[in-house]
Amino acid sequence: MNNEFKINNNIVFEDEETKVEYQKYLDEINEYNRKVANGEKPESDLSEIMSKFKEKFDVEGAENKKIESYDINGLINKIDNGLKSMDSSYDPQNIDKTIENIDKRLEQLNMEDKFYKKNNEDTIWWVDNHDEIGKHEFSFDKKKIYNLFQDYPYNLTKEEKEIFDKENPYWKEFFKDRV
Repeated sequence: MNNEFKINNNIVFEDEETKVEYQKYLDEINEYNRKVANGEKPESDLSEIMSKFKEKFDVEGAENKKIESYDINGLINKIDNGLKSMDSSYDPQNIDKTIENIDKRLEQLNMEDKFYKKNNEDTIWWVDNHDEIGKHEFSFDKKKIYNLFQDYPYNLTKEEKEIFDKENPYWKEFFKDRV
């Protein structure tokens, strides 16, 4: 029976102790990355971590690879610039507002998946409420949503009612007493 501990094709451990030491190294790298990502200053430089690793482990080809140390402020600026390009209202001093804007955008994207048309040429978008029995909602613009039983025909404009009636003769007939 082979006593090697293999992670992938490139990493093999001869014993459990070596495997544990390697995991400690990975934990240190993960902690370094976590601190950089959170804008904190790590206790040690990435080069120092790699040097300690090379002392403990024989890594083929590692002697020729340069380990870059990142300027934390530069990295934070890159992240800020990336967020600014995605959200023009991004303010690094008000991260809560940015998170709120991102949450709103995610909600919009999730809502977009809920709209469908009964016929491709229709103007009206129906809201997929398959988990709510008897709820029929529709929209003309995917922003303002009407509840069929509460809003038809009273809360529709004349133009909206004409479009709705043309595309939905069943519901026009169903609600003929409301007009």
